[in-house]
Amino acid sequence: MSSLLWRIIFSGEGNDEEETVMHLIKRNSLLVGGIALFVFGIFADPAFLTLFNIQNLLRNCSILGTLAVGVTIVMLIKEIDLSVGSLMAFTIILAIEVTAKVESLLGVVAIQGGHYMIHGMGFLIFFTLFIGLLAGLFNGILVTKLKIQSLITTLGVLYAARALSYIISGGHSIYLTKMKQLHWIGSGSVLGFPTPFII
Repeated sequence: MSSLLWRIIFSGEGNDEEETVMHLIKRNSLLVGGIALFVFGIFADPAFLTLFNIQNLLRNCSILGTLAVGVTIVMLIKEIDLSVGSLMAFTIILAIEVTAKVESLLGVVAIQGGHYMIHGMGFLIFFTLFIGLLAGLFNGILVTKLKIQSLITTLGVLYAARALSYIISGGHSIYLTKMKQLHWIGSGSVLGFPTPFII
């Protein structure tokens, strides 16, 4: 058995029904690369395997992972979307501005000091999702109805969304304060697992 395994690994021999180890490595090169990076991290820094660091990795990767789900669906139909990152920033910035306007009409101060949002979590979530839906619909119409290539469409939307984000925010950061539920969604944890990772 061990001699057969040795021949399979180093010479690529074996039955037609058996996959060689080298073939498996080639087919799963991303997984092998990920495992190699993980092992390197363990030896490079003792703090790599600490609970705090693992939670940070899961929390940070979950945002990109959520975006990757949508991009994967687009890529399955042989299209591409380059605008997801810029649209993620644009939707929340525009939603903050719209929420502030709606709250001011209701007599509530949503933004305090120019950079701190203190009220309007329900409006904020609704407008963020709604604006994201409209942006996706806009991209979809340009690609499917006007027959503009998705690469060109989403590249244009990327730059437009980035520019509008700077214009609307004035280039300033806006901090969400006194919104414990939102802080829990972004920074909280359940049984040691970060909330964004669970979502």
